[in-house]
Amino acid sequence: MRAEEARTPSVAEALASLDQLAARREWYVTPPPWLRRRLLPLLVDERDAPVLYAALNAACVLPPAAAALLLAPPSHALGAACLALSYALFLQRTLLALHFAAHRRLFRSAPLNALLPALAALLGLPAGLYSLHHCAMHHGEGNGRGDLSSTERSRRDSPAAFLRYWLRFALAAWLELPLWALRRRRHALAARALAGCAAHWALYCAASRHNATAALWLFPARFALTSLLLMFGNWSQHAFVAPERARRATGSAYTCLAHADNQSTFNDGYHASHHANARAHWSELPAAFLASLPAQAAEDALVFRGVHFFDVGVAVLLRGDRGLAWLAERYVQVGQPPRSQTQLIAELRRRLAPL
Repeated sequence: MRAEEARTPSVAEALASLDQLAARREWYVTPPPWLRRRLLPLLVDERDAPVLYAALNAACVLPPAAAALLLAPPSHALGAACLALSYALFLQRTLLALHFAAHRRLFRSAPLNALLPALAALLGLPAGLYSLHHCAMHHGEGNGRGDLSSTERSRRDSPAAFLRYWLRFALAAWLELPLWALRRRRHALAARALAGCAAHWALYCAASRHNATAALWLFPARFALTSLLLMFGNWSQHAFVAPERARRATGSAYTCLAHADNQSTFNDGYHASHHANARAHWSELPAAFLASLPAQAAEDALVFRGVHFFDVGVAVLLRGDRGLAWLAERYVQVGQPPRSQTQLIAELRRRLAPL
């Protein structure tokens, strides 16, 4: 839908309703009824059944696949195939399940809440790093100066700037994140992150003694790829920053409506609404967006339809003005100041500049 076709909030309401009514796709196999009856009471909120099912699906595949890779004869081809299949099936769903479980406790029992961090470790993300980086630092600092993964200091349409951004995280997060927590007297978070990193690499050393080739594909290769994808996701989600409203959720993030990925990522396209209230349940984000339409209009928010964050990142980083024109065609009016397509492209370009 082109910008001139979307002039009233009713368009946004119709698009958000598509996300509200669409079938969930975060998991592949639903547990049988007898198992659901035993598992659902373990949840703090039964609306998180899709998070639980996504975690169970990953738990049935990722640990056996890792064990089989370690026990098989050393093979780079097998390691690459195992990585590719694991990521294609489970990376997006598992890390987004981890994301919302980090913001809102999933299980009533504390030991059970270690399930998703353990599964994420099998996808290259050491336990303890995610909650410290994303929940404490990224949301606490609001993509601002104190956020080590802030996009504000970078030119967000520069591939070289993104490469520096990713490498800093991949090489320095081990030290910078615990130091950030210690400076803010978040000692428990720092200790968990350090313990998780130490355990992650201790397991790598132990696995290397048995099968160095498999260990390479299970630990360093997965950390490198997962950190790249996570940083690209964060870069894309915060590519457009309005300098005058950088501390507002609508000034540093945007909303993606009516895209299939919303049904496999727990409505992750509603990122501005998530930043406005990180404790809001993932199922409530479309309604929260609709309730905030007057504020979205007043704060000149960016809203797109039919695209998701990786689409935005690729358009911004690799396609230049053609990418901005492509995004402008998918811009949704909710009452923001009227702009021609040329003016909208200029506004998008303005929000890519470093602060």
